Amino acid sequence: MTALRVLIVEDNPADAELIARELQRAGFVVTWERVDTEEDYRRALTPELDLILCDFALPGFNGLGALAVRQELSPETPLVLVSASIGEDVAVEVMRRGANDYVLKDHLARLGPAVRQAVERGRATRARRAAEEALRKSEERFRLLAENIREVFWITDPSKSHVLYVSPAYESVWGRSCDELQNNPAAWIDAIHPDDRARVVGGLPRQVDGAYDVEYRVVRPDGAVRWIHDRAFPVRGPDGTVDRIVGLANDITAHRQLEDQYRQAQKMEGIGQLAGGVAHDFNNLLSVIQGNSSLLLMNYPLAPEIEEFIEEIHLASERAAALTRQLLVFSRRQPLQPRDLDLNEVVTGETKMLGRVLGEDVTVTLHLSPA
Repeated sequence: MTALRVLIVEDNPADAELIARELQRAGFVVTWERVDTEEDYRRALTPELDLILCDFALPGFNGLGALAVRQELSPETPLVLVSASIGEDVAVEVMRRGANDYVLKDHLARLGPAVRQAVERGRATRARRAAEEALRKSEERFRLLAENIREVFWITDPSKSHVLYVSPAYESVWGRSCDELQNNPAAWIDAIHPDDRARVVGGLPRQVDGAYDVEYRVVRPDGAVRWIHDRAFPVRGPDGTVDRIVGLANDITAHRQLEDQYRQAQKMEGIGQLAGGVAHDFNNLLSVIQGNSSLLLMNYPLAPEIEEFIEEIHLASERAAALTRQLLVFSRRQPLQPRDLDLNEVVTGETKMLGRVLGEDVTVTLHLSPA
C-alpha cells in the first residue's frame, strides 16, 4: 500500500469523493483535501504534497491556470488532469505545459496506473533535484574552501594534459594567471627554477601511486624566487583505475628563510664556542707576557727607550686580555658590563704604537676635544 497526500482541485464534491475512492481501490492510502478556487489552491499547494488531481474546467479557474501556479510554487509536484471531456488539442497543450497525464472521468479505471506512474516520476524528480541541490551546496563549500586557503589546490587528469581545477592562490604564488595554466597545463613546470626542473619532472610519475612529495623553487615573472612544497595523490574510480590527480602546493619560502636563519644561528653558536676556547688559551699566553713584562719593569734597571718599549708591550697585553675576556663573556652568553670610557685616553694610548707602525715619514697629530 502506497500512502499519498493528494490535493484535488474540483468544484464538485461528489466527483472528488469518487476520485478518492478510485485511488483507494487502486491500492493507495489517501490523505486528501479538496479546493475549488485559485486562492485556496495556492494556500494548499505545499512541498509535502505527493500529487495534484485537477479538473480542467472550474468557475473562474482552469487546468492551464493550475499548471502555471504549480510551476510557480511547487514544480516538482506531479499534476494529473481529471476531466469530463478534453479535446485532443487541449490535451496536447496541457501536456506541453507540464501535466504528467490526463484521465477522463468516465474512464477512472485508468486513474490508478496514471497516478502511480506520475507519483514515481515525481519522486524520482524530487530525488534528483535534492541530489543536485546537495551537489551544488557541496561544490559551493568546496569553492569557498579552495578559494580562501593560502595553499594552491589543484586537480588534473592522470596524463597531466588537462588542468581540471586550480585554486586562485596559484596566481599569488606563481605570479601567473589560472587561465594561462588552463590553456597550457605545462606552464607551472616552465616556471620551475632550471636547477630543480629535471628533478620535479622526473618525479611526476610517482603521483599515480601517491608517492609524490617534493620541494622546489619557482621563478615568478618579477624575478622573485619562491620555495614550494608540492604533494599529490591519486583519486580512483569504482573500478580502481586512477580518474584524476589531486594535489596541494604550499609556499614555504618564509619557512625556508627561518631554517636558514636557524642554521646561521647555529653557526654563530659554534663560532662563539670556538672563540671561547681560543680566548681561554690565548689568555694564558697573555698572562705570561704580562707577568714577564711586569717583572722586567720592577726588577731591572733599563734604558728609558727600552723601558718605554716594555711598557707598551705590557699595555698591549692588558688590552688583549680585556678583548679575550669579552670573547669569553660572549661565548658563555653572559651579559656584557658596559662602562664609561674616556675616549681621549683610549686614542692617546694607541698613538705611540700607531706611530711606530706607520714609520718615521708619517706624523700622527691628535686634535682632541675636552668634552
